[in-house]
Amino acid sequence: MIPSMSAASLAANCTPSTLGYACMRQQGEVTVHWSANTASAPVNPCTPATPTVLTAAQLMSSGSLHMAVQGYMGGYVAISFAGSPGTMCPADTVLGWADSAGSSQPGFIGTFHVTERLLDDSNRLTGAADWAYDKGVMQEGSVTTICFSRRLLEPRAPTSPDLRATIAGLMPTSASSTSSSSEPTALSTAGGAQPQPLGLNWAVASWDALREHYPRNRGGFYLDLTAGAAAAAADNEWAEQRRGWVIAHGVLMTVAWVLLLPVGPMFPAHRWLLRGAAAPPQWYRGGGKQWWFLGHVTCQWVGFGMAVAAFGIGHSAHVHERGRTQSSLIPPGGAAKAHNPLGNAVMITAFAQILLAHATRPAPDAGLRRRVWEWAHWVIGRCLIGLAWAQVIIGAHVAAGEGIGRFWQWAGPMVGMMAALVIADMALRVAGWRWREPATPLDKLSAATDADADRTEKQPYVEVGKGAGGSGDFGASGAQAAAGGAGAAGGERGLGEPLVGLGRGTGHGRSSTTVAEGLARSRPTSASSATVASVAEA
Repeated sequence: MIPSMSAASLAANCTPSTLGYACMRQQGEVTVHWSANTASAPVNPCTPATPTVLTAAQLMSSGSLHMAVQGYMGGYVAISFAGSPGTMCPADTVLGWADSAGSSQPGFIGTFHVTERLLDDSNRLTGAADWAYDKGVMQEGSVTTICFSRRLLEPRAPTSPDLRATIAGLMPTSASSTSSSSEPTALSTAGGAQPQPLGLNWAVASWDALREHYPRNRGGFYLDLTAGAAAAAADNEWAEQRRGWVIAHGVLMTVAWVLLLPVGPMFPAHRWLLRGAAAPPQWYRGGGKQWWFLGHVTCQWVGFGMAVAAFGIGHSAHVHERGRTQSSLIPPGGAAKAHNPLGNAVMITAFAQILLAHATRPAPDAGLRRRVWEWAHWVIGRCLIGLAWAQVIIGAHVAAGEGIGRFWQWAGPMVGMMAALVIADMALRVAGWRWREPATPLDKLSAATDADADRTEKQPYVEVGKGAGGSGDFGASGAQAAAGGAGAAGGERGLGEPLVGLGRGTGHGRSSTTVAEGLARSRPTSASSATVASVAEA
């Protein structure tokens, strides 16, 4: 026969409770106080002034458990008798908050049966269905304490109808059944059973309302009521897998929207750095595309592909439990509420930008249509990057709220990269204005070519830039010879191309504007020719 355990030996195995309960144990963000199989709960500011007192017969048949749970966030505190600790549902829950100073909500404590992640007033058990009694709540500073009692054998508790096995050996014997003391009774060894740990979930929040807590502010644990020991329960397998998928979603979105997609527009904005260099013809259909164009397109498509993959992860069953949307997993209020709809808006706008870039792009010589298209492409792209940057910062807040890293572990690298890109773009713009040769105004080019045309009458034809000395073979003017030399040096564009026609019709050359445009095209190192060449490549 296993010897019985006395009240004194029970107290020796537990940390004395500051609220008068037999035992106390801290677990996660809460401290749990409890007494098992006493007629009534200890009197303290949290319990009723006249608590319910069970008879000896009631204790012998059903047993009792009195609990007080303290949280430290100044809002509500919840404790659940869980079917599987670490998993929110199903569970029998007591939840409450105090009527604290400045709170818009009055004090509240209630009993609930949790059947899914969403908890609202429809889950509340009242009247004859309420399995907890002597409920109370108080708050001192930021410490909220809820108190309640329940019977160990309680058929009205759907998930935890029989908890007598958790105090096997603490059930009263017939010899002690006449005791009405609030102290633990003598212990029975009925069946020689060993106590089983009690599975519990806890949750806390900083608000006084039935709103979902942040995932980091909850946990599950096993409590040994007889020895006073507690052990944390590991999160269920799905929660661990979800953590990995959420991290993958965040990393992909960060690389796409903070690195690749902002770097892509910098290639055309600072194409002067590449000096008009072109890739081999076989690298791109149509041949000979310039490097700035290929860099721009590559960054945009790779970044967009990563964003689409991350978007799919964020809306998949890997992240959302039982098909619920992400917005319902995020606590209401604040910027986090905008994460789901803003993410949808960013991706829709990104898809529209892709269509604008490839399906509606006019030819380089389309005049006004091309200029309007370039303006729209530029404005939409910059606005999209701004929205996406706001979205990833909100995403860092959401991840931190779910206990997946801290906010600055996510936001620090994001903000650092954003600042680096902005500084680099500004520095390159300043350097670009100093490095590039200013374009010669067309009116000055026109005056020079008109003067040369007057000195060279009825010349048959001039091909600028053909061969090493092509510009001077036919007695071209000084300006034309210089243009020819530049064309020969430029090499790639305009070799052998007839740019200036003289002696046609009445014997005079083409208009000065045509000549000026020809000269501009024959100077690939100038700002104007670089612009013309780059637009043609696009």
